[in-house]
Amino acid sequence: ALQGLGVAAIYQTPAENALVFLEATQKSVPNEAISHLYLGLVLEALNKPGDAIVQFEQAIELSEDPALLELANAHLYILSKISPTSIDTQGGELTENP
Repeated sequence: ALQGLGVAAIYQTPAENALVFLEATQKSVPNEAISHLYLGLVLEALNKPGDAIVQFEQAIELSEDPALLELANAHLYILSKISPTSIDTQGGELTENP
């Protein structure tokens, strides 16, 4: 139920609201790949690529679903195009390169 609320919140409210539901979902079902995928999408939308990468990698590790794997890999590819020096690894946020 929390995952459904999180997905709905992605499209209808600020991404911060979705983050609350999806983090709660992940805590209750930590080995569910789809919750990692959704959380990665929200973190990416919140300009936290470092944290999003961790979630996409977890989704890939846990999933055998070809569609989920393709989507997670696509987002990892996009995020890999961001210079590694532009990702604040402590906060996972994107910063501008000088």
